[in-house]
Amino acid sequence: EARGAEKGAFRRRISSDYLHAWLDASVTQHAIQLKASQYAAQGGIYLEDVANLPLVLPSKSEQARILEETAPRLDRTRRMAANLSDSCIRLQEYRQALITAAVTGQLDIQGAA
Repeated sequence: EARGAEKGAFRRRISSDYLHAWLDASVTQHAIQLKASQYAAQGGIYLEDVANLPLVLPSKSEQARILEETAPRLDRTRRMAANLSDSCIRLQEYRQALITAAVTGQLDIQGAA
């Protein structure tokens, strides 16, 4: 019963957006992956493992301020990552097309030298 009261108090002290941002953070993801790798027989992680990860828990108003300040940066970073991923895919396709063209004789390699 004390554990239930503790969970309720925690829920009142953290916003869902702040919790989501914390869970999505690379440092938290890395900690979760490390913890999950400890279970060699079956991959996964227990909720208790996540609950035991360190979490800085400022006031709700400070959580809101942090989210407001970091949201534009995170959005920009996500867009850049998506653009880089798209560029990598296009470069792999271009590389494959060049290899195919060179192997099939469609590319004049001697003229480029």
